[in-house]
Amino acid sequence: MRKERFCNQGFSLIEVFIVLAIGAIMVLIPVKMLTRGDERTMLGHHVGELTGELLRMRSDAARMNRSCQLTIDDENNNFYTAVTSFFDITTNQWVTDTHRPVLDLNRSNLQQIDEIIDGAPEAATFPIRLGFNSQGLQINEDGIPIIAARRFVFSNEKTVTGDQVTLHILPFGGIRVTDNFDH
Repeated sequence: MRKERFCNQGFSLIEVFIVLAIGAIMVLIPVKMLTRGDERTMLGHHVGELTGELLRMRSDAARMNRSCQLTIDDENNNFYTAVTSFFDITTNQWVTDTHRPVLDLNRSNLQQIDEIIDGAPEAATFPIRLGFNSQGLQINEDGIPIIAARRFVFSNEKTVTGDQVTLHILPFGGIRVTDNFDH
């Protein structure tokens, strides 16, 4: 005696949708992780550009025996601009250094700059002026050495809360950068 078997050929519509939903989730997870990584990379890149310019500026101040200053401004809605200037003793004024490029820091990647004052972050007041004298010491805009360290926190509100890069400018000219990314 022969039994007939029923054989289903193919998949039901529900099975296909379940497989597609699982596949879509598996594709979106790495894309989100990559996007978050790009935002972190750009945040770190912008702070790296500022750090490099500060190091060059401190070196130039010592080499040329004159005070130098980096001014970060927020006049443009799309970019923060950072301009290097030096103190001209003949005119007794800060003069823009035309040999240095203006740094444009895209606000879509760098949305917030805070200064740590007395241990608490406060929104930075613009323009931010960071300067060094010919001995490599940190100075204010009047050329007077600053004895306290200054810390600026750069963050991107698009990334996960807590993604920040901190720029530490030490009184004797040292510069250190830290981040709190969960690597």
